Amino acid sequence: MKTTQIFPYPISQIVVKIGLILLAIYLTNVGVINKFLYFISLKKYFSFSVFLIIWASALIAIFCTAFNPDGKQRFFWGSLFVISTFGGQLYFAITGEQLSYDAIGVLWNARHRPEDALFFWGKNLIYPALASIFLFISVVIIPPFIKRGRNWILFISPMVPLTMIALTVYKLGGFVVAGLPAQFNTLSTAILFSLTPAQILKKNEVKISLKHKAMAKHIVLIIDESVHGEFISLKGNLNTTPFLKTQQPSIVNFGLALSGNNCSSASNAILRLGANPATLGHEHHHLLSSPSIWKYAKKAGFETTHLDAQMTKGRLVNFMNSVEYELVDHFIQIENVDYHEKDYEAARVLENLLKKPEPQFIYVNKRGCHFPYEHMYPAHKKIFTPCMAPNEPILNKEHLLNSYKNAVRWNVDGFFKTLLPNMDLTNFIFI
Repeated sequence: MKTTQIFPYPISQIVVKIGLILLAIYLTNVGVINKFLYFISLKKYFSFSVFLIIWASALIAIFCTAFNPDGKQRFFWGSLFVISTFGGQLYFAITGEQLSYDAIGVLWNARHRPEDALFFWGKNLIYPALASIFLFISVVIIPPFIKRGRNWILFISPMVPLTMIALTVYKLGGFVVAGLPAQFNTLSTAILFSLTPAQILKKNEVKISLKHKAMAKHIVLIIDESVHGEFISLKGNLNTTPFLKTQQPSIVNFGLALSGNNCSSASNAILRLGANPATLGHEHHHLLSSPSIWKYAKKAGFETTHLDAQMTKGRLVNFMNSVEYELVDHFIQIENVDYHEKDYEAARVLENLLKKPEPQFIYVNKRGCHFPYEHMYPAHKKIFTPCMAPNEPILNKEHLLNSYKNAVRWNVDGFFKTLLPNMDLTNFIFI
């Protein structure tokens, strides 16, 4: 009678595969030991136990997948491990932080131009890509050295750590948990994000009553994204904003301020939706229920316009949804012009809007100085050199700063140079 060996290959080959998998896990996870030590030092033994169980289930699931004799099942989970690992590693390589639930929301909202990020952060792809490929080879490509049929326990085992991580992230309200297994963390958090319905609360009405007529006929709020305040040269010799420097008598300069968020999407949302430091985190207050800026403008008797120089074809950005969209009287997007001309066209559209007799509140979302900076100005407007070449990765700080200064001079100073000379500012306020 012929018997089938479970391990028809030398044990050494299995040991090598196990070693390579452990090395791949080590190379693609950061802060794990420190997280364990953190729990022990603060005597958080329950958290330590949960963390340990998650990691144990993750390791078991990875090895169950790696030694699954069914190649299709091994490829399915192995590919998901690689996607999760690569996404988390790439985010960490760029930001130095673990990918969180909120970060996935911001990335999803800014998904429209991934090629910009690819060119700008291209060099950061190398280590995550190589580490993820090494993981794929060790888990999927190297054979399991086991000859048996399909085993559904092996196939569904990764569902255990996926579910545990999702429940942990959900229980903590989306806060990032450093040190969770990268092979599951990004994937689990992304699945949780996709299954969580968007929260659309009913907006409160404005409770402030009008006591006198508006002191300005038109109010314009200009959001100039990715512009560092120290590059607005009103007094120094930086020469990035020479036109604005000549306009100092008309400018009230409040100095530098901190942005509400390190991503323009969330910063825009904070400005529009009425965040107030006095109510943030208050038990009986929810930010999304605050009256939006559109409701305040309407209450003050202004016609509202959203002038968008970023998106086209009606796509909403910066967390604007259909409910907020309906509050705006006029929604205008700059179409059919080159990227470095969008702000100039926005200035011309704004000039025409301000000729209307009705009181206007206009929210201008400029293209600004987003990366890649060398795409934000024409090739013949390289005032500051040497600067970055098109699609050049960040390798030279001098090139980077000169490209950024060129972008500020073209898109910031040029915008106001196009707009202000033709404006009678007597009854206008530009913020």
